[in-house]
Amino acid sequence: MQLIERALSLLALACFGSGVSLVYYGYGRLLARGGDRTRALARLRRALKVGLPVTYVLAVITMTATGWLEVVDAVVAWVPLGETIVGNVLALVLLLGTPALAVVVAYLGALPVVVDLRNLTVSPTRVVLLLTRYVAGLVALFVVLLLALGTVVDPLLAALPPSVVVLVASVGVVVSLLGATPLVVRLLQPTRRPDDDERERIDALLERTGLDGVGVRILRASDANHAFAVLRGLPRRRHLFVTDYLLECADDDRLRALLALQAGRARTFHLESRLAITIATVFGVAAPFLESLPGRSWLVSVAAGIVGLVALWRGRRLVYRGDAYAASRVGTDAVVDALEWQCAINDRPLTWSRRQEVARMEPSPARRIGRLRERSG
Repeated sequence: MQLIERALSLLALACFGSGVSLVYYGYGRLLARGGDRTRALARLRRALKVGLPVTYVLAVITMTATGWLEVVDAVVAWVPLGETIVGNVLALVLLLGTPALAVVVAYLGALPVVVDLRNLTVSPTRVVLLLTRYVAGLVALFVVLLLALGTVVDPLLAALPPSVVVLVASVGVVVSLLGATPLVVRLLQPTRRPDDDERERIDALLERTGLDGVGVRILRASDANHAFAVLRGLPRRRHLFVTDYLLECADDDRLRALLALQAGRARTFHLESRLAITIATVFGVAAPFLESLPGRSWLVSVAAGIVGLVALWRGRRLVYRGDAYAASRVGTDAVVDALEWQCAINDRPLTWSRRQEVARMEPSPARRIGRLRERSG
C-alpha cells in the first residue's frame, strides 16, 4: 500500500509539474509573437514570480491529497532516531522538498522562450542544476526557519503575551534575515572571489562612491546575461555582489554609477526599511488573531494592512534620496545613463505599474530618471 501511495504521489507530482510547464511554454510563445521582446520578457517574468510559488503550494496540496504525508511518516519511522531532531528535519525535507521538483519542471517550460528572447547560450542542464540548487536552498532555509520558530517562539508564547512575542519575533526575523543574507546569496547562487585585477578595479571605483569596507563576491551570471550589483548584509558588515557579466560589459563610468546607486541605497537603508515594513505588516495583520479579540481582530488587521501599503508607497522616497546621493558623487548624467543602460542590457522595461512600485517599494526607472532630471534642472 505504501508503495502504491508513493507511486501515486510522485505520478501526481510529475503530471502536475508537466502540465504547468506546458502552460508556461504556450504562454511564453504567445507573448513572443507580439514582437516586443522587452514587454514579453517582463510579462513572462511576472508570470513566473506569481506562478512558481503558487505551483509549489498546489504541488504540496496535490501530493498530500495522494498520500505523500503517510509515505513521509513511514520513512521517518523506518529511519533510526526518527523521533529526534534528525527525524523532524528529514520529515520536513521530504514533505517540503519533494514538491519543489514541480517548480523546476514548470520553469523548464518557460526556458526555451527566455533563451530565444534573450539570445542566450546557456545549456538546459546547467539551468536545471542552478534552479535545483536555488530551490533546494530555499527549502533548507524554510526548514531551518520552521525549526527555529518551534524552538524559540513556543517557549516565548508560554511565558509572554502574544503581542509581545509578535514584536520580538518581528525584530528577530528582520535582524536575522539581514545578517544572514550574504550567506544566503552564496548558498543559493554560485559565487567566487574576485581575482586581483577585478578587486583592484572595484576598489578604485568604490573610492569615489563613498562605499568602502565591504566584502566583494563575484556572481557567476555571464551565461544568463545578468548585469547587476547589490549590497547585502547588516550596516558596517555589508557584502557587495557583482555579476561577472556586469564586469565584462560595463565600462568604468557606468560601473561606478551603478556602485554609487548601491551606496545611496545603503545610506538610506532602503532594504532594511522595506524588509521591516513588510514583516511588520504581516505580523500586524496576524497579531490580533493571536489575541483572540472577537469582533475587533479584523479591524486591527485591515488597519495594519492599510498602514503597511501606505508605508511601502511612501518608502519610494528612499530610492529618490539614494539616487540623489549617487548623482552627487558621480553626476546626474552618469546615473541616468547607467539606469538606461542596465535596463537595456537586462531586457527590463523602464516603466512599471503602480502595483509593482508598491510591492518593490521602488519607483520605476523612468520615474527615477525623471526625478533626477528635475533635480538637475
